[in-house]
Amino acid sequence: MKTITAMERVNSPQEMADQETYYWVVSLWAGNPESGVAIGVKNEEGLPYRELVTKKYERALELAEYWLNNGKLSDDRQIFVTIEAMAVKSSVVYVK
Repeated sequence: MKTITAMERVNSPQEMADQETYYWVVSLWAGNPESGVAIGVKNEEGLPYRELVTKKYERALELAEYWLNNGKLSDDRQIFVTIEAMAVKSSVVYVK
């Protein structure tokens, strides 16, 4: 028999600020970062350049630099990268 226990975490803003972040979503965009008008850049397979990076923020920075240094669009639009820190809101434990 499998038991699933789901626990919702409701943290105060202070608790969230005190927690260390271990998850980042890195995305590549084309457009203007100041105006917020942008579209996600896709690779040859048609999938967006978006990746989850864990454990070290430096890995997220390395990925962002790699995409910026090696990416170029055919119409010379500006490309930029966003790095979003993710908060853990819930956890699920599976027990067999």
